[in-house]
Amino acid sequence: MALDGNDAALVSSFTSIFFYGIYLSVAFHCSKLVYAMHKAGRGHTYLTATHMSLFVLINVRCIGSAARAINAWQYANVSRGIINLGGYSSPMSLLVNIVYVLVTLVADAFLIYRTSTVWHNSLKIMAVPLLVSLTDVASGIWWIYCLSVFSGIRGFPTDIVVSVTVFRVLTAVLNLMCTGLIAYRILSLNKGTRLDGSFTRVITLIVESASIYTLISLCQIITLTSKSFSVYIFTDLSVPVTGIVFSSIIIRVSQGRSLCDEYISNVSTELQWRAASTEHTAISFDNVTRPDILVLPHSSHETMQSSHSTTKAKRVPPPFLDRAATSADP
Repeated sequence: MALDGNDAALVSSFTSIFFYGIYLSVAFHCSKLVYAMHKAGRGHTYLTATHMSLFVLINVRCIGSAARAINAWQYANVSRGIINLGGYSSPMSLLVNIVYVLVTLVADAFLIYRTSTVWHNSLKIMAVPLLVSLTDVASGIWWIYCLSVFSGIRGFPTDIVVSVTVFRVLTAVLNLMCTGLIAYRILSLNKGTRLDGSFTRVITLIVESASIYTLISLCQIITLTSKSFSVYIFTDLSVPVTGIVFSSIIIRVSQGRSLCDEYISNVSTELQWRAASTEHTAISFDNVTRPDILVLPHSSHETMQSSHSTTKAKRVPPPFLDRAATSADP
């Protein structure tokens, strides 16, 4: 049985509050760790800024959505079984949706940062993800604009459906692209080294790269295109889940347990070892095959110099000079 708008609003409010509680627990642990890192002088500015931004935005979104739902049920038309969540262009609706876009953009920026770190800030590699990210920002602004100018009743107006679908598609594409770049980088560096190439660890990396976040985006796209009210559930659910996923990544990075950082560190060490070994082998081979650069022992060098000097000092004139000198004597 398909959910109607009222049922979807009730379920979305419940699931949002449930996962919001889980997020608060993870965020508390993340805050303690970030504070401890800064107190020890090992803090990371970007990780701290991302955590604080997500914390503020997710609190505003979840509390605002809960307050809107409570107000709607309080003034519901019981006889007709209808609740009023307000129009798309109402101040509360615009507030929670603007915050929703900001949460998504902060999460996207963090994914780009992680990918850029893995690829050592390569502009050639990051050009396409950056372009997709900018397009995602533009689509988010377009969606908010469509909400602000809409004056009809809630439903699935074409402009809003198209704008939010484009926004979620670009978000999913960006996430898949960043995850793929990270996985490819690790697999390419791991090829031919002594490091463990366990497929399980690669899967763990993909999970750590916010695949759950991508999965929820895909569910939103499917429910939007099918015009199902279940999209309310996935939209409200995505915000606290985004906080849980990215706070967990920040915790792992801060503790030095990130699989991505572990692979990059180990592979870099391995490649440095291989380069040093190759250079040493080349020098040894060069010394063996090129006699002109051989360095003789100190004693042998002295012996050669001494022999050369002795030969030069005892040089004997040719025999014909001796005979000429003898015949010239009186």
